[in-house]
Amino acid sequence: MLYNSNKNGFKSYFQKILIRAMPIMSASYSLFISTLILSALGYFIDKNFNTFPIIFLISLFFGMIVGFYQLARKIGPKNK
Repeated sequence: MLYNSNKNGFKSYFQKILIRAMPIMSASYSLFISTLILSALGYFIDKNFNTFPIIFLISLFFGMIVGFYQLARKIGPKNK
């Protein structure tokens, strides 16, 4: 049912591409979300302790590291 196609097969081809792209799309979203959440958390902690750029920058880089790790796990070779 998922791969039903019309006369020229475009729907089936598009669905196959979309299914193959889903892990990469989810990894890119996790890169964005982890960076955003951890940098916002660092910002609010810095505002409370009055040490603005220090914890914000640390949490920003940590969020980027976590996001790129997730991206590398999704794109990298599959070891089963």
